Amino acid sequence: MGGTEVVTYNLSKQFEQNGHQTAVFYGEYDGSRKNFSVQSNFYENLQTFRVYNDQSQSLNGLGAYKNNKIDRHFSASLDRFSPDIVHFHHLIDLSWGMIDECKKRNIPMFLTLHDFWLMCPQIRRYNYSREKVCHEINHRECAICINHEFQAQQRNKVKKIVGKLLKKKIVKTNGKDVYFFALNSKKAKKIGPGSHISTGGSEIENYIFMHPNSKMIFKKITFDKGDRIKFELVVFRDVVKLISGIVRFKILLDREIIFDKQMDTKKLLENPGFEIEITSNGTKNVTLETIGVEDIAYCGIMWKNIRVEKKCAQQPRRMESFIERCSKLLEKIKPTTVRWLTNREQYIKSKLPYFEKIFAPTPFLYEEFKKWGAPNLVFSEDAIETRLFENFSKSRDLQKEIRFAFIGAPIPIKGLHILVKAFNNIKEKNVYLDIYGNINFIPEYGRKLENLVKNENIKFAGTFEKNQVAEIFKKFDVLVMPSIWFENAPLVVRNAILAKTPVIATDVGGMNFLIKDGENGLTFSLGDETHLQEQMEKIIRNPRLIETFSKHMPTIKNVEESAKELEKYYQQALQKRNQLPQITIYPGVETFKHKVSIVIVTYNGAGFLDEVITMIKKQKVDFSYEIVFVDSGSTDGTLEIIKKHKYTFYSINKGDFNHGLTRNFGVSKTNGEIIVVLTQDAIPKDENWLRNIIKYYDDEEVGGVYVKQVPRSDCDYITAKRINDSFIGRDKMIVNQIKNFKEYANFNPYQKYAVTTFDDVCSSFRRSFWERNPYRKMVFGEDLRFGIDIILAGKKIVYTPEAPVIHSHNRSVIYEYKRHYLCHLLFLDFYDLAAVPNKKVLFTTIRSLIIKDLKYMWRLPLSFWKKVHYIFFVFSLDILTNAAGYRAFRDFQKGKIKSYKI
Repeated sequence: MGGTEVVTYNLSKQFEQNGHQTAVFYGEYDGSRKNFSVQSNFYENLQTFRVYNDQSQSLNGLGAYKNNKIDRHFSASLDRFSPDIVHFHHLIDLSWGMIDECKKRNIPMFLTLHDFWLMCPQIRRYNYSREKVCHEINHRECAICINHEFQAQQRNKVKKIVGKLLKKKIVKTNGKDVYFFALNSKKAKKIGPGSHISTGGSEIENYIFMHPNSKMIFKKITFDKGDRIKFELVVFRDVVKLISGIVRFKILLDREIIFDKQMDTKKLLENPGFEIEITSNGTKNVTLETIGVEDIAYCGIMWKNIRVEKKCAQQPRRMESFIERCSKLLEKIKPTTVRWLTNREQYIKSKLPYFEKIFAPTPFLYEEFKKWGAPNLVFSEDAIETRLFENFSKSRDLQKEIRFAFIGAPIPIKGLHILVKAFNNIKEKNVYLDIYGNINFIPEYGRKLENLVKNENIKFAGTFEKNQVAEIFKKFDVLVMPSIWFENAPLVVRNAILAKTPVIATDVGGMNFLIKDGENGLTFSLGDETHLQEQMEKIIRNPRLIETFSKHMPTIKNVEESAKELEKYYQQALQKRNQLPQITIYPGVETFKHKVSIVIVTYNGAGFLDEVITMIKKQKVDFSYEIVFVDSGSTDGTLEIIKKHKYTFYSINKGDFNHGLTRNFGVSKTNGEIIVVLTQDAIPKDENWLRNIIKYYDDEEVGGVYVKQVPRSDCDYITAKRINDSFIGRDKMIVNQIKNFKEYANFNPYQKYAVTTFDDVCSSFRRSFWERNPYRKMVFGEDLRFGIDIILAGKKIVYTPEAPVIHSHNRSVIYEYKRHYLCHLLFLDFYDLAAVPNKKVLFTTIRSLIIKDLKYMWRLPLSFWKKVHYIFFVFSLDILTNAAGYRAFRDFQKGKIKSYKI
């Protein structure tokens, strides 16, 4: 994660801790996903909405800043999450049309600036074609810079097109053409769990994602002696810091093993690629295997760019000429113009007044955007998580050695080559430079850095986990930030200030707000390696400067302070628009009047409510309990039944009913330690129901309990079978808990669903947990979301068959279609679980389910005409419910979700 992502994550977590409900919507590139597809899931306890953007529209078009597909996804996410405030931290890879979606709903918006993307499509105000910083924004220079990158993309496109036509791929190696063909993963046989293998990428750059243990077999590949199989083993970018374990990789030609290597997944970051020479002619099957050896976690590993490079292949000269002409032609198509850049700037500026406040985290950024014309600017320093540096101290013998360090992504814009050149000229033996970061993040630049190194005291130290940052700062004395662009306020510099570690930084941009030359660090002229060398030598000659600088570090704003500041701005915006925030602080009960409080939400429930209350009264318990009713406008005698049993009730308007918020209201009126939530038609089966629910709370780690449901005697056979076969029909007690989020994140979607399942037909939880984690505002599925909160808090969910309730419904197939549609949307939202993602799965599932149901039904002792009735019922139910799952997946990916009311 970069600095923007870290700031967003820290604030989101803090808002959750402050009692707010927070979600994050963001864009990401992932070649394995369909462009503009969407995924919803959880990162720790934060709900995330992720839209995939392959950046194909990032240049030369409206898609660079406005995308209707992303707007639709954002609109659907707004409708599902219903936020009171939207705070934008970046819109790169997203769409400025998202602002209009908030405006339509009258949602107050805020924006934090993290770089120059609003005024510079290349983000950093750095001209890549001329390799210089842009002190002024000049659209003619911007067009040159962008077209420089655009033209390189067009050349790659030509190679893909021609390669596809020839069934061969053409790349330049040391100025010569090399001919090769990629292994066609679409025709390969996959062996292993289906969710563990995925393929994708382009004709030139392909990948095969294989989670251990799995294999792929490519049949009948023709080889000539001297051909080479080339490939890379790389880490999936989402889990680069989480991955661990030993994995064995194998390649077989028929049964002959030609590659067999065990690797520590952490060291894959240093992998330059592999090649194997073929020693004989022939047509053979190629098998790739990925095998887990030990301690496998987050094993997101890909075989990348696997191909067969031909030794003696030749292509006609006219084909090379054709490629060259196509490249030049495409370079001229739709180049970025000054007009396009002007339109982009005008469009963005037209949306800025919609923001209540635009936060600039450094005075430099504030002044630059003020000159640019941004309204409603406020200087507000970015927050940082300070917990890792609490009670931080380090003791280093500066007489023995002085150690400089660079921490960050080794990319050209960070100026690491400037630092290496400067340090090469330092002659002292006891002075060292440690470079922390993935040196192969950009392989070509990484090789350039390695070739630049002349001083043996320069060390490439690799990467480290986020929670290790304080320990890393104990290992060196001075941080160097040689960036060649206008850095804003890098996270690593603020970490250095917390660690009382002096910084040598470039003298332009936002870093000068934090680093004062000669006070708490040193600065040097941008790109001047000689000046940087002089500043390092100044510290080497006088090590006491390190101690002097460390005493004059500025104060860094922590996340708690930043969240409180932002909450004030949010409240002001809501008050201005006469809106009340959805956050409600529910009253705590210090001394419980009752052991148990039973909350029953009612609406026209006269059919079963009398029997429900009667059975509750028959419970054999040795503790006191209460029953609280919340009614939303019953007209069928429900209230008379409640009054007959001499219970009080609370009424709300029918239009105000919400499955989550109404239950919160009911719980807030209770006075018990344990809360039991029961629907108006779930009848306790015996007199030990309540006692058998409560007994599990002797274990302090139990956060919630839900119970077995027994179909009513009049329940139709197919519905009864569905209940008995489901999570709520089991006869065995189940206890679910996770060790940490890392374990949960490694689950597949179905495992996530299984471990968090919770059902409010009859459930219970501790009041103390609910006070910190109330039900979410949801029109459907509030119990599943509550179950996720319990599990992600590290608590146990207990399913018990010892406290059954009688509950079922005979519903129409149209109702079941709507219900399944909403359920499948929840599965996608909460678990990224796509049960019916395509027509092939749809038809296969329908066929399998119909056959299974008909076999079950035919064995029942029913009359002929009853069986005929069930045949029609089975066909219509199975077709419609699975069609609902398929429709839900398609609508979810299109951002066009139906709002069914059930």
